[in-house]
Amino acid sequence: MQGPCPSCTALLDQLDGAMEHFSPHADFAVVARAPIEHLLTFAAERGWRRLRLFSRAGTTSSRDYHAEVEDGSALPMLNVFHRGDDWIRHFWGSELLYEPAEPGQDPRHAGTIEPVWSLFDLTPRGRGPDWDEQLSYCSRRHFTAYARSTVCRTVFAPRGQPPHVRAADQHLVAAGAPSTR
Repeated sequence: MQGPCPSCTALLDQLDGAMEHFSPHADFAVVARAPIEHLLTFAAERGWRRLRLFSRAGTTSSRDYHAEVEDGSALPMLNVFHRGDDWIRHFWGSELLYEPAEPGQDPRHAGTIEPVWSLFDLTPRGRGPDWDEQLSYCSRRHFTAYARSTVCRTVFAPRGQPPHVRAADQHLVAAGAPSTR
């Protein structure tokens, strides 16, 4: 996969906000395959201010801790380490990643730390089969059944420029339907 992972991005969006509460009590770091310059640029674009970011580019750490397979493809593995006075040990890994998901369900190895999934679990509909993390969404006021299927489809513009409505959906905006912003 080239570019940022929508699921990883959604998780980090949520964790960035939690770091103000968490970081006084424990260390937290994000290790990614991208070069550090790319990570820092993407973090600034997303508004991440509290995450400590590290690049694993040029190392074997992801393969060593089961977050990469032989062909170099990344796996969404979470690892926790414990540091003592003169040692560091692997404490926990999200091994549930390697278990098959229940029929009709997404893997849940990271769900225990992702607030959005936990919020969905509190609703009558639950997580539902029709939602996945995205790099960008329509606003809440557009989430009617009609808008979800038609108006909220956007074409993503280059970073720093607003997305625009697809030409095929232009008639909806002209007819008074809400725009995708």
